[in-house]
Amino acid sequence: GAELLLFETMSEFGRLPELFEQIKSKYPETIIMVQFAINQHGYTEKGIGYRKLLMEASTIPNLDVVGFNCGVGPGHLFRLLSEVEFPSNLVLSALPNAGYPNTSSGRIVFLENKEYFATKLAEIAKLGVHLLGGCCGTDPEYIRLMSQKLSELEETDQKTLHRGKEEKPKTKIDNRFFKQHENKKIIAVELSPPFNANPESMMDAANQLRKCNVDVV
Repeated sequence: GAELLLFETMSEFGRLPELFEQIKSKYPETIIMVQFAINQHGYTEKGIGYRKLLMEASTIPNLDVVGFNCGVGPGHLFRLLSEVEFPSNLVLSALPNAGYPNTSSGRIVFLENKEYFATKLAEIAKLGVHLLGGCCGTDPEYIRLMSQKLSELEETDQKTLHRGKEEKPKTKIDNRFFKQHENKKIIAVELSPPFNANPESMMDAANQLRKCNVDVV
């Protein structure tokens, strides 16, 4: 019953287009989404630049959503996205890390920066990114504050948030899920997979997030 399939933290497309074609041939209504992990300079671990990835994404017929998650913090991701032209035929997503981790007593920890994260995600939304969330280091409070900032943004500016253009950006997606969220930003949350074959705790978390107006898990 999944409406969206996410391939995340990728470093290249590789043979993904072949897989997308197979999925769409059997389940044409399924939304296919791919996200890449990039560093603060915009490159994956394979050395592929984010501009090249966006250009390649625009040529893949069975892809619906492209974006970035992990590896990069919200400030650097905002700067990178503000310097590139978005594909007009795809929905854009942004799920950056909370920031950059430090090591303390053998543990990897992220600094507390919820307000900064939420503010930067609102700025990313203004660029025309429509699916937003957080990756490593974020928690429910990060998502709550981000959602609040986005709601305030929508209340104060009902015009299309895409490089100052008045017209609504065109997208190739004609899907029930996106039609239901046509006039709002989409809030996405990543859940860690269960430690064993019992998905009960993960499903409980998903139900709690649904009550908090999260759109995609």
